Amino acid sequence: VVAPHEHAHTLVKFAALCRAKGRMRLCARTLGELIDGTLSEGDFELRALPHEPIVAHAVAKYLWASGRRPQAKELLRRLLREREAELERPLLLKVVLALGRWNES
Repeated sequence: VVAPHEHAHTLVKFAALCRAKGRMRLCARTLGELIDGTLSEGDFELRALPHEPIVAHAVAKYLWASGRRPQAKELLRRLLREREAELERPLLLKVVLALGRWNES
């Protein structure tokens, strides 16, 4: 059995597919597995930041899609502020672009 964090990229892609198809509960459950194995989504934004940046970005996108827009923006701001040096350029660009788009809406 492989631990969820060992195939985070695959699970993040699966969560994105779930989100795109409107399967928000399955998306939340998948992201919960990546964060700490729980299904509780009440404080996703707090629990996501210490994990891989790609996971924090996926959680922010989930929060945005589920209507928790202030929390989504704050998570991306914190990701940039606290972990910018760890972000690979493609992910950094995605984070900055999403934050810019979200601030305009």
